[in-house]
Amino acid sequence: MNLLRNTSSFCGFVFLASSAEEPLSILTAEFMEQPRLLEATMVRCAQNRSESRYLVDCINARDAVNRLEAAAERTRREGLEALRT
Repeated sequence: MNLLRNTSSFCGFVFLASSAEEPLSILTAEFMEQPRLLEATMVRCAQNRSESRYLVDCINARDAVNRLEAAAERTRREGLEALRT
């Protein structure tokens, strides 16, 4: 009887653990709007690159950094072109 109770309890815990949802990932646009969140995520992702390389939050954070750098470069170029004319 005790074995049956322990087995059913274990199965219940396994079922509850397997049905737990993953937390939602942070979108690239959200990272672009919140620089502190972006920086904190980049620091966390840089601590262990081999494990965090394919994590969705780390991928989105790297994408946000690339987009922000491209936008800054575009603005810089437009400013330089405006000075030429």
